[in-house]
Amino acid sequence: MHPAAECLAGSLATCVACLFTNPLETIKTRMQLQGELQSRGTYKIYYRNVFHAFYTIAKVDGILALQSGLVPALCYQFVMNGIRLGSYQIMVNAKLTEDREGKISYLRCMAAGALSGCTGAAVCSPIFMIKTQLQSKSSSAIAVGTQHDITNLSSGIISIYREHGVRGLWRGASASMVRVTVGSATQLSAFSKSKDFYSRNNIFEPGSFMLSVSSSMTASVFVVLAMTPFDVISTRLYNQNVNSSGIGLKYTNFFDVFVKVFAKEGLLGFYKGTFAHYFRLGPHTIIGLVLWDSIRKNGISYEKNTKRRKNISSSEDETVIDIFENIQSAFFAENIGSRKQLKPLCPTRWTARNKSIDAVQENTAIFDTLEEIAFEGESNEADKKSSRYISLNEAV
Repeated sequence: MHPAAECLAGSLATCVACLFTNPLETIKTRMQLQGELQSRGTYKIYYRNVFHAFYTIAKVDGILALQSGLVPALCYQFVMNGIRLGSYQIMVNAKLTEDREGKISYLRCMAAGALSGCTGAAVCSPIFMIKTQLQSKSSSAIAVGTQHDITNLSSGIISIYREHGVRGLWRGASASMVRVTVGSATQLSAFSKSKDFYSRNNIFEPGSFMLSVSSSMTASVFVVLAMTPFDVISTRLYNQNVNSSGIGLKYTNFFDVFVKVFAKEGLLGFYKGTFAHYFRLGPHTIIGLVLWDSIRKNGISYEKNTKRRKNISSSEDETVIDIFENIQSAFFAENIGSRKQLKPLCPTRWTARNKSIDAVQENTAIFDTLEEIAFEGESNEADKKSSRYISLNEAV
């Protein structure tokens, strides 16, 4: 497909997935912020698990709070995954993910996924930060992490820009880039390799729906295990408060978060909200990648059919033009006194073109020197006898 179409396919697929999985993203964000820099057993637990968190948020903040940050989430998916999936597929189309023998290379897929993911994350970091802050915002009764006074995407961007400038909008971008680089490299390489493995071993038929589903399910497991620690670090950096200079009050950079979380919360601190992350990322990966695959298949099929119709149309038109040129020569031979050039109209669109072809083949076409085409049954007898018209039978 065209590069722009490749990007659009990735955007549309992941936006649809986001509509279903955003509530789980809200739950995951709050669970990752719960007990921030506190040892286990020293803080109050508001969200015991995914289901309890769902119930608690709906009860205290209202059912709509589960869709907090939906607009920035959709914007993020549209732009980031448009870049990520689109550029990855462009590299696949260019066979950059294959080895010299033409087989899918896991390392090449990882490199392509990492590059495309890192680029998308770098561009969309401000949107992801606003999304995180909106999803953590809640009633004081169940609040976790720093609470921010923003109401939507535009107000958040304007507020941060006024206080800290462009640099403030990209605060925490390094963590997000690492997060998406690892996640994208794992997800796309696992997806491509799984599809190749399942189809080569005849487990699922190439191009089938089940091949896409099984490959995306496999990829979702790997991506959650690899991505969750970086997701926690990214959430902490994005949600913290900053001083007047735009420097974080809790963490200064990616490595500072890593050291402090490990010291205070232990290794398990990096896997807070893992089940929520899987409940969110699993369906998101499956829905997103299956839709992406489906949109691409339909897009490729549409382009092939369009190209085929154009080729057929061009071939038919050339045939009709050749016949018209012969008729034109015969007309001039019988009408030496008239040197007005005859330029027969060669219809190139659907019904008109097909009628022309049928009429010529059946010897029923009548051609006008005034650059018009008439058909027997559509012109009166006077016109047919007029010297302005000549039939195919008379011309040949």
